[in-house]
This record gives sequence, C-alpha cells and structure tokens, in this order.
Amino acid sequence: VEDIGRAVLAALEAPREAIHNQAFNVARPEENYRIREIANIVAQVVPDCRVEYTPGAGPDKRCYRVDCRKIARLLPAFRPTWDARQGAEELYRAYRRTELKVEDFEGPRYQRIAHVKRLMAEGHIDERLRWTRRPTVAPRHWRLR
Repeated sequence: VEDIGRAVLAALEAPREAIHNQAFNVARPEENYRIREIANIVAQVVPDCRVEYTPGAGPDKRCYRVDCRKIARLLPAFRPTWDARQGAEELYRAYRRTELKVEDFEGPRYQRIAHVKRLMAEGHIDERLRWTRRPTVAPRHWRLR
C-alpha cells in the first residue's frame, strides 16, 4: 500500500501527457512471483504455517508475470521500496494486532467479487462499476469491528 500511495503521488506530480489513460504495474521487476512462491514466503513468516496443495490438482497454467518497467520509464521519480517478504511480515503483525480470524475472511467483507455483487444488488454501483448512489452511512457490513 505504501508503494502504491507513493506511485499515486508520483503520478500526480508527473506531466499529464506522460500518464493520462495509462495503467501501471507497481512493483520492482524482480518482485514478480508465482502464487506458490508467495505461499512459501507467507509460510516462512507466519509461525506454524504449512502450505498444502489440493490432492490431484495440477499446476496453475495461468501467467502472472507482469512488466514493471513502464512505471520506471514514465515515472522516474518513483522507486518501489517494499518486497513480498516485508509485506507478509507487516500483514502478519497487523492481523495479530487486530486479532483477525479466518472466519473474518469468509464473508463478503473481504471477498472483492462478493462485495462488488452486493454493491450492485443494493444499487450502489452499475454494471460499469460506477457509483449510482453512495450511502450516506456505511452499511453495517462495511464497518470495521
């Protein structure tokens, strides 16, 4: 989040013609991981964590490789500083501090697709994911406990 915030600030300071209608991958090129690699980093950070693979599951054929050179070229003032291990460590500390449990992640609050579907069903966003009406008070399922 810190790197993304700093990337946004760099974009705000950049000439409009350099960044208008552009999408950027915010990371260092060497920080491009497969899901298995991220899982192993988490297992190294979280005590008593064990990575298990579903029996009979084959390898994930999808490609997650992204090119991060564009942001370095168009926003030279921005340099990512975080890596996956630092992120896993910070998240682990935050989860411990706020006492989050596995059950907290099983509802729509932390599942992006379910959350978007709920916003659409409640008429808050349209099929283009644009706000149609914003609630004046955050619905109960949006609030932190």
